[in-house]
Amino acid sequence: MISRSVGRGGVNNPVDVKWVQERLNNCNAKITVVVDGVFGPTTAAAIDYFQGRFLGLRPNGLVTPSESTAIKLSQTPMGCWAPKDMLQLPSKGTTATIQATDFARAAGALNVSLATIKAIASVESKGNGFDTERRPVILYEPHLFSRLTNRKYDEAFPLLSSRVWNKALYNQGGTSYEKLEVASALDRSAALQSCSWGAFQILGMNYKLCGFSSIDAMVQAMFKNEGEHLLAFVRFVQSQRLDQFLRNKDWAAFANGYNGPLYKQNKYDEKIEKESRLRKFGQVDKR
Repeated sequence: MISRSVGRGGVNNPVDVKWVQERLNNCNAKITVVVDGVFGPTTAAAIDYFQGRFLGLRPNGLVTPSESTAIKLSQTPMGCWAPKDMLQLPSKGTTATIQATDFARAAGALNVSLATIKAIASVESKGNGFDTERRPVILYEPHLFSRLTNRKYDEAFPLLSSRVWNKALYNQGGTSYEKLEVASALDRSAALQSCSWGAFQILGMNYKLCGFSSIDAMVQAMFKNEGEHLLAFVRFVQSQRLDQFLRNKDWAAFANGYNGPLYKQNKYDEKIEKESRLRKFGQVDKR
């Protein structure tokens, strides 16, 4: 057992640090700690992950003698411990698609025509809002998790936390839900906010702009149905004052505000204009 505290703000005597490092390497923490007696970012991240993943505690990166983290690390075997569910997602949704009443409500809220709101939904939604397991589709963003956690997991968890946006990371480290599960053991709120959610792929970090009091409230809504996805999108558009561009049919200004300055690369404004024109004249029959 350690004699003094190890971790962030700890005493970090080399002998104690080595004791913690040796045991962290045996607890399925998914990272390898160099046993050198030197406390650093990788050891801190491993302590956080151990506390969140296996103890179900809110990580604080500190191991103190005679307290739960130190006691659990002293017990063997550790490799067979069952992970805790730090993610705690809502019940699976109905996966109901956007209904006529949803479109009517959205059009009324934005003061635009049905043709306009349906055109926007067709272009800006990314297809089905739910996956085959009846969960809202998500995309985990490592660069956002890095930003929201002050970069402290970049070194130990490079596939989960990256200082810069890296497209290649989307295809590494498992599915977005698998990455979300691991990240939630380190920082649940930051992990949820680092995903884009639902049919319109709205970032969790924008939950307040979508009218939600917390990220958990947003996630609860995303699990219900695609009508809630549309409602969150509408609230985001209103909060950013993008609805004025829709009423003026200024598709370029809307696309720039919603998709960012690179919208022209994907021709979002042209796609919206085309969809709006086709729907106005009844030349499409989708949703």
